[in-house]
This record gives sequence, structure tokens and C-alpha cells, in this order.
Amino acid sequence: MSYSTVIEALSNSDLAAAGELLLKEILEATKDKNSWDSPHYTADRAQQQNLKIDHDLNKRFTYFGLENLRDRYFLRDANGEICENPQTFYARVATGMARGDGELAQKLYDIMSKGWFIPATPVLMNIGTNKGLPISCFLNTVPDTLEGIFDIYRENAFLAKFGGGIGTDWSQLRGQNAPLKTSGLKSSGVIPFLKIMDSETLAISRNSHRRGAAAAYLRIDHPDIEDFLEIRKPTGGDVDRKCLNINHGIVITDEFMKAVEEKRPYKLIDPHYGTVTKELDAMEIWRKILTMRAETGEPYIVYIDTVNRAVPDHHKALGLTIRQSNLCTEIVLPTSNDRTAVCCLGNLNLETYDEWKDQIGEIAYLCVKGLDNNLDTFCEMADPVEYRKSINSVKHERSIGLGVMGYHGYLMSKMTPFESVKARLMNKEIFKAFGEAARAASRKLAEERGLPLDGGTQRNSYITSIQPTASTSFICGEATPCTEPISGNAYLQKTLSGSFLVKNKFLEKVLEEKGMNNLEVWKEIIAAKGSVQHLPFLSDDEKAVFRTGYEMNMREIVEQAADRQPWIDQAQSINLFFATPISGKYLHDTHMLAWKRGMKTLYYLRSAAPIEAARVDTPGEFAATSPVAKRDFANEECAVCQ
Repeated sequence: MSYSTVIEALSNSDLAAAGELLLKEILEATKDKNSWDSPHYTADRAQQQNLKIDHDLNKRFTYFGLENLRDRYFLRDANGEICENPQTFYARVATGMARGDGELAQKLYDIMSKGWFIPATPVLMNIGTNKGLPISCFLNTVPDTLEGIFDIYRENAFLAKFGGGIGTDWSQLRGQNAPLKTSGLKSSGVIPFLKIMDSETLAISRNSHRRGAAAAYLRIDHPDIEDFLEIRKPTGGDVDRKCLNINHGIVITDEFMKAVEEKRPYKLIDPHYGTVTKELDAMEIWRKILTMRAETGEPYIVYIDTVNRAVPDHHKALGLTIRQSNLCTEIVLPTSNDRTAVCCLGNLNLETYDEWKDQIGEIAYLCVKGLDNNLDTFCEMADPVEYRKSINSVKHERSIGLGVMGYHGYLMSKMTPFESVKARLMNKEIFKAFGEAARAASRKLAEERGLPLDGGTQRNSYITSIQPTASTSFICGEATPCTEPISGNAYLQKTLSGSFLVKNKFLEKVLEEKGMNNLEVWKEIIAAKGSVQHLPFLSDDEKAVFRTGYEMNMREIVEQAADRQPWIDQAQSINLFFATPISGKYLHDTHMLAWKRGMKTLYYLRSAAPIEAARVDTPGEFAATSPVAKRDFANEECAVCQ
């Protein structure tokens, strides 16, 4: 069966037929093959062969999910041909995560094949193989010495080479023109060293699938903060001080936010000498941050004092603090000169919540146990010299990140608007159950396996986080990503497998019931940029259910994120959606609310179109005034957390 037949089915908008054809093609290509036909296979073949797999569950997959699996995740034989199908793929992942425990392997296979749970991309690609490491995120900090700086470059090269997304804190480096006592010269500051990191990131590919990915973080009170804000802006300024291949985030203190509120100056402090180097107008810097986010999507934001107030008691007793986040802003873990933070991720699918909510304790235990096993696999596979700081972190804290996908999908399946009292109540109920189950699972695992070296009461110092899930959501029946709202009811989704027209399956069901599921209606929706608010045959209640992120008040996104935060040990990848033109006051109020409500981080700011002027007078006068090219956020987001 030729691939052109599948493309023809796609061109006729018959995705169901295309999916059936693609599945038949995959099964035909792998009928005499299995995972162990790959030269990279290292899992327990006998154990994988003993698993009871169910090929009837292949009907769960959409065309896009199958294409994503085939192009990115299935193992290939020595000739470069796929040697896994959907169920043998899940069997390999389950076997690798189980580490010799046959009962656990079967249970992990069962919950993955039913679409209840899926590990993050590095686990799916690398577990049970020698291709790379099953770890999503690494965080490290740069000491204020030349030797320490270049040690970080070397460490980051190895972290990126074998599959990790990296978040590096540069806040310990002294600022530009600070004196160097040993030579009598003056420091060049942070930016020239970031330029090297920028080139390094571009140079190192990650498992041949995409370039390395890294984020640099700097404190808001660092002397180089003004230049740092500009490193991602492609125009203006010195090209040698631009870093267009890395992402960047601002580590914001309570002191700065209070200065913004009070419209007063704040101090820049040299981290090496502890001296005040300058005072800046807090509101002016705040305007620059928000304008940059409106124009480019970044910088990410970390409300660092909020983060450190939530550090577990046993870490506070050890004097451990958190300096930054990771590439996707959901990981917040301690780093130091001998500790590079590590996190292994996986996600429960809330679109199938009703199928497993009565078993949430058992399901959470299986997920936590599997992710904890992956940490041991990492320690065995990683080079003990190049990864010594990462291995040290794993042994001391054993942090994982169990998250979710499909939150908005679950609401739509219940015909519940995201912006509703009912949704807020469901949000609290779901995440209370989720958080309690995950923590109970880690306590149980501590009884069975022992505590990490840092101590505490759980096997894992940090257990839960909310990460982006765009890639793995496709595998799980095109579930909606993590906890965020849909960006459109029909849109072009760009992934590493190509660009696809995606329809909201919950809306499609409603249209079918109304006899309006036809090409003309979908053309109208596409023309309206994914909106259904213009469709006369939908009721006001139905229109509210299918409102997109750009049609929502961002206060609701923030409030619900804040409501669930007590049950999330780490942070949340929260994207904010703004239709243009963007009011400066609205932008300010939303980000201020996030800080006041105890959110830890903010990820991208997404705008529906190039930014237009929207001048306001209170507080201050600031707005995004520079039209810029639309950003392809789908390609910019790090795949490792997904």
C-alpha cells in the first residue's frame, strides 16, 4: 500500500480513512519485526515478549498520532525501516520503565495503551535503547570563575547531545566593568559568555531530531539586566551581543514587584561584591519586559521568592535554594556548584479521566514508580564523570514531574466553559485528587525503596509539575495540551512530522448532531481563525464552551493556575493568549495578578497577530508598539518536556 494513497485520503479530508490506511501500512511493514530488531534495543526481550498486548487498541489512534509515532518514536532496524507498531512501541517503553519487574511492565503497558498515561518524549524515544537518556530537563548554575564558566559549557554540551533541554542560571557572574582583582582588568559581564552558549546550542544537535535547546536565566537585579533583555531582539544594538539561538528568562524578586507597584526605583547589585551598582526605574524595566513578551513571546518569568517559599522543609533545613527554571518553566529545583538538577517527566490524560479517576491512587503509584525507575536507568547510562553533578542531584532528591494533558478537552467533553464557576470547581477537585494521589504514591514508594539522600518523607523530593505536551498529546488521541485552552477550533498544527489541519473533535461532535458538520462550516471556522462565535446555529452556551484562548480573559487562566498550584510541587508551563491590539493595562494587570496569586512561572506570551499600538495611561504609559513578524511557537517549544 503506497503512501500516496494515504495522502490522497488526506486531500479528500477523510482523516479517518487516512488513519486506517496508515495503520495498515505500519502493521504490514512490521508484521515480521519487533523492537529487538533495532540495533539500539537494550530492553529485556523475554519480558517484552511475555506482555499481553492488545492490537484492538490501535483504533484509539488518529492519523496525526500514527504519523507522529512513525516519524519520530518507532525504533528502526539496521536498514532504517520501522520495526515497531503502536502496541510493540508501548510494550518496549513499559518494559524499559519496569526494569525487570514483569507485573509493573504489564500494568504500565495497560495504562499507556489505553491512553491514560504517557511518558515524555525522551522516555518514549530512549528507554529500552542505547540511543540517549530518558531525561527531559537539566538545570545548572554558573559560578563566577573562568574555570567554572567553561566547565558549564562542557557540561551543557553533553546534556544537549544526549537529549536534555537545559536551563542555566547566569546570575552569579559579576556585571560588566566590575573589577577583576587578580588581573586588574574589568569584567566583560554576562552577555559575551551567553554568546558562546548561543553558538554552542546551535552547534549541538539532539539525537539528530532537532538542534540543542537551552534557556539562560538572569536575576532582575543583576547589573547586566538591561542588555540581557535585548539579547533575543533581532534588530537594533550590537550584533555581537545578540543571542538568537537560546531562550531567556527573567528571575523576578518580590522586591522588584513591590517597586513596580509603588512606582519607585530598585537597586542593581553586583553578585560578586554585593555592592549597589545602579538604580533603575522599576516601572520602566517592567514596561520593557512586558513589551518584549508581547513582541517576541519572551522572556519567560520566574517569580523566584514565590518559588523558594514553597521549597520542601527538608531542603530548607539543608540550606538549598532554587535559582531558575528550565526550558519550559515547569521545573524548579535546587542547583549549586555540585548539583545539576534532573527531572524525568510523564503525564496523565484528563480526557480519559472518567475511565481511571476511581483508580487514581493505583494509577499514580504506577506512574511514580515508573518515573522513579527511569532515574536509576539514567544513573546507570550516564557518563559518571561528565554527568557527575546530575547523578549527584538524582541520588540526593530523586525529583520527577508527573503532569497532565487534556484539561480543556475534558471540560469541553462535559460542555463546560473554561470560563465558568463549574470549571473552577472541577479544576480544584481534579488537582486535589491528583496531588494527593501522587504524594501518597511517593510516600508508599519511600517505604518500599527508602528516602533520597536529602531526606524528607517521600521517595521523590518533588513529584508533580505541569509541562507542555503538544507532541505526546497527538499520540493520545489529539488531547488538548496540558492545562491550557485551545488556540483554535480548527488550525494548522506544525510538528516535526509536518503541518496538519486539526479540528476540535468535541466541536465536530456537536456539529454532527446539528447536521452542520460539513466543509463549508469548517471553512468559515478557519477563515475566522478558529473561532465559532460567528456561527448562528450555535447557542450562546455552546459558543462559550468552544471559546479559544484568544477569546478568553487571561485572568481566568491565571486564577485557575493559582487554584491548582498548591497541588503542584514544582511549577506550571502557563502560556498567556492575547488578541491584538494588546492593552498595556491588561498586560500589566495579568502579570501582576500572576505574582499576587502565587504563580511560580510564566512561559510564552502568545499573540494572535503582529502587535499593534494600544496606549494606556494607567499604570504608566506602555504598550507594544513595534510590529513584528509572527513567531512560530510550535517549532520553538522544546520537545523534551512534551
